[in-house]
Amino acid sequence: MMEVLIDRQVIDERSIDQPWRYYDLGHGLCSYEFFDQCPHRMACARCNFYVPKESNRAELIASKAGMIRMLPEIPLTDDERDAVEGDRQAVERLLQRLEFTPAPDGSVPRKR
Repeated sequence: MMEVLIDRQVIDERSIDQPWRYYDLGHGLCSYEFFDQCPHRMACARCNFYVPKESNRAELIASKAGMIRMLPEIPLTDDERDAVEGDRQAVERLLQRLEFTPAPDGSVPRKR
């Protein structure tokens, strides 16, 4: 399971141009609405949906009043499960597979 932050203020204000859900990746936050379908989840391509944990923005999001924390179950691929469990070779395989796969915002980590 992964922690998800829900911004009640954005929902209450019906701010459709702002993200309201953030997936905690450990190293950062992802605001991609369809995170469970993203090919880069767990090995983020640093697209526009990514907010690095060490950034001021991530700190503000995490400390914001009214933030709801959830733990939804998101099905993992075998490579992702092995990577989460600390298998270094699985991490390398996952990174190689995603090297040229576009992120949700269209950016490509490496171009062919």
